[in-house]
Amino acid sequence: VARVASSFPPAEILLIDDILSLLEYSTPEMRHTILGRVAMLPPDQLGSEHQQRIVRRWAPLLIELGEWQRAFEVLETMPDVTPDSPLGRMKFEAALLTGRYDVSYTMTNTPEPWIAVLSEIAPQHQEAALRLRDEIKTRFNGRLIGEVKTAFDSASGLIPPLESAPITDGQPEGVVGQNK
Repeated sequence: VARVASSFPPAEILLIDDILSLLEYSTPEMRHTILGRVAMLPPDQLGSEHQQRIVRRWAPLLIELGEWQRAFEVLETMPDVTPDSPLGRMKFEAALLTGRYDVSYTMTNTPEPWIAVLSEIAPQHQEAALRLRDEIKTRFNGRLIGEVKTAFDSASGLIPPLESAPITDGQPEGVVGQNK
């Protein structure tokens, strides 16, 4: 499929992705490969608006596949990304997932979006969830009250128990700065 898709002009990649997303055998990895092939072409070859539309599809796949660093790097190259735009929301999430909390805070300085990301990642990405949980506690300490506190506690409860984390040197793997 990737070989056939590579024979099409870059401007047709969204149409190919539309078709792939309807096919039962299509995988996120397959779509990632096809979209990634053209997503970072120079804007003069693809057009800035078309490139942004491709990145809007590719970045969530990068995040889903755990390629958070790459997602952040790609989104950093996009011009005119505002916090309330689709690319801005993806950049916010990628920044959180890669531990760029100051970048995330400049984009969204309220705890609710941070807690939403924590809820999404907690079950599958324990290490990142633990780091994010601790950052939310520290950064928004005085603002975690009422419904926000309830949402935070609920999201934190989705993180698998520490006993299930690999233990290295008395600390669960990936937990930084916690007392032993």
